[in-house]
Amino acid sequence: MRAEVARRVCGALGWHDTLGRPKLMSCRVGLLRLHRAGLIALPTPRNGNGNGRGLAKQPAAWPAERPLGGTVGQLSGLR
Repeated sequence: MRAEVARRVCGALGWHDTLGRPKLMSCRVGLLRLHRAGLIALPTPRNGNGNGRGLAKQPAAWPAERPLGGTVGQLSGLR
């Protein structure tokens, strides 16, 4: 639904790129900023954008801290 709003706004304002395609992403960014500022009301999003999907979960508890000893050359696993 928000994509349709952006298409209509681009059409009404004649907002197109050099190839004649509507500048949909720029329009959607602008509409979202207006929405967040409370100047317009947009329909609720139908789908999420996928940000955060597939990320590894944080461990339940971090291992206890231990002091390190020796030189950097003696510590394995450092890069």
